[in-house]
Amino acid sequence: GDYMLSLVYDRAFVAESIRVRVQGDSGKWQDDIDILYFYRIRVQASERLIREDVLDKLVSTRAQLEDEYAEFKIEKQFDGSVRFKVRATSAYFHEYGIWPHGDKMLSCRFEVDDDFTRFWLEKQDDGSMRILTKATRRYLGEYGEGVLADKLISTRFEDDNGYTRFVFEKQGLVGYPGPAARVVAITEAEAAVQKRLEDLRTLAEKRQ
Repeated sequence: GDYMLSLVYDRAFVAESIRVRVQGDSGKWQDDIDILYFYRIRVQASERLIREDVLDKLVSTRAQLEDEYAEFKIEKQFDGSVRFKVRATSAYFHEYGIWPHGDKMLSCRFEVDDDFTRFWLEKQDDGSMRILTKATRRYLGEYGEGVLADKLISTRFEDDNGYTRFVFEKQGLVGYPGPAARVVAITEAEAAVQKRLEDLRTLAEKRQ
């Protein structure tokens, strides 16, 4: 059947999840996105992870690094849409979609809070998600096939195939430090222990 997102926000519904309505065989609410966790997002057709590029801030599948630039916090909005926040930079996804000035690219170039940073999630019958920009009503997709494919995520093409379907992969808890932060914490703890040992040695030598 056809699958579409209905209004998600409900004062009575659990705050820790985002409900995606499946209008098809079941027609039931499903709690698909747990906002207490970070997610990686993979393009269904290419099986490549999407990621914020460090240099140009475009969202693409060009670099396949499983780092914090490829992990996203999904924030529920009052209207039922969601915003995607990059774990590494705290920047939000934004579609630059005002034609003819906009290039329709998904990126983190603009720090704004508007409907170009809000998206609807539409659950498909195969378990994947389609992502629709609220402002433009266009679907995100990877240009990932062909000689000219640039692997950028955008709304340039209004296809309905595996390149406009995404698989969400749950990662660590929000609020729990990532690998880089944990390394810093361990290093600082080791330094503190080392300093304490040196202080004890100095004190012992003075007593002798």
